[in-house]
Amino acid sequence: MFKKCISVILSLLLVVVLVACGEQLSPGDLIMRSIQKCTPVVDYSKFTTVYEMDTATFGMYPDGEPIEWIVLEKDDNKALLLSKYILDCKCYNEIQTDVTWETCTLRSWLNDTFYNAAFSDWCKSKILTTNVLNSNNNKYGTSGGNNTNDKIFCLSIDEVNRYFNQSNMEDENKRVATRGTNFAKAVNNNGYNLYVQDEDGWYYGNSFFWLRSPGRSQSHAALVLSHGFLGIGGDAVCSGTLLGGYGVRLAMWVNY
Repeated sequence: MFKKCISVILSLLLVVVLVACGEQLSPGDLIMRSIQKCTPVVDYSKFTTVYEMDTATFGMYPDGEPIEWIVLEKDDNKALLLSKYILDCKCYNEIQTDVTWETCTLRSWLNDTFYNAAFSDWCKSKILTTNVLNSNNNKYGTSGGNNTNDKIFCLSIDEVNRYFNQSNMEDENKRVATRGTNFAKAVNNNGYNLYVQDEDGWYYGNSFFWLRSPGRSQSHAALVLSHGFLGIGGDAVCSGTLLGGYGVRLAMWVNY
């Protein structure tokens, strides 16, 4: 009995020492610390693919599945995050018509349905409202529409060019190209499942994802293709390829 009491006392003393000496971080603090430690994408010259980059988890989608994020940029105490993977299969707009980012159904879904499904109240308190710039398509002159204030958004053509330097095509294509989660690949949207690249090559298993920029006409939106090339002309806002549909890869600014 004496030995048992001594053992319990020593265990309690060890706990006291650990509490006194160690920093006690809440789950939220750990998330913010992981974001803080990530190196922004623009510094990733030594990495060849998106899968080698540092990631942080923040939010869950769907049904408790943690979302992994890549840090694109840091500015003081805030960071621009891009989901590492395509998280869902959706149309840019549910009806085939002329739209802009401001009026498309993908934007409203991201900032309402997805936002409320993926993030706890604590996560929401960290997500910033961003003044999103919606530039015209430089090649086709298609209007980008009004700028918007969003919690969640897709990248633009300009942002892909900024964060993934298109002057070094092969390496940068590998950095921007990505694949869908198992959930995204299982979703059927308007008769389309997410298109998955099945040709041999480094981009095997990757998929297309929407950008918020307009495509070659007001009824088209730009894309990033499975091998990382920009689809500046895009595709019809409520469509997919003959082989499958397009995915949603999202971005947001957070405080950390």
